[in-house]
Amino acid sequence: MDDPKPQDLHDWNRWFAVECNNHAWECAEQPPSDPDAIESMVRCAFASAWHWQQVGTPINLLRAESLLAWVHAIAGRAPAADRYTRSTQAHLDRRIDGITLWDRAFHGLVLALNHAVSGNHGSVPSALSDADVLAASLSADDRAVYNKFRAAVPEVM
Repeated sequence: MDDPKPQDLHDWNRWFAVECNNHAWECAEQPPSDPDAIESMVRCAFASAWHWQQVGTPINLLRAESLLAWVHAIAGRAPAADRYTRSTQAHLDRRIDGITLWDRAFHGLVLALNHAVSGNHGSVPSALSDADVLAASLSADDRAVYNKFRAAVPEVM
């Protein structure tokens, strides 16, 4: 078999990054309860992140890490969720090109969910409040998606 051309590799990496990302998000919207389905969701998120690492921009990497944080949190894997939440925050702190209000608002949800699964319940309301303030300025369509994911974060007081 001949080696693939560099452009072909780039195109395939991008294709797999997008497909794995979309599949992982579809799973995350209706979190699976079956252990095999949870593992598939997490593996798709990892696959997406790997492919973005090959061909993506810093904003792609930020969003891949955000997805990893979210899927680990809804899977109840607190140490991994915390690792990827901190990594996402580091990307946000570097103020890379392309960061949107959505990225910041969703990170607030990731942070709140991470606090909840880590047992840091006292920090959940503040993280949710901060995220909600940002989400108030999202477009109606983005706010609808935000609200769907916000419903997954337990209201812990």
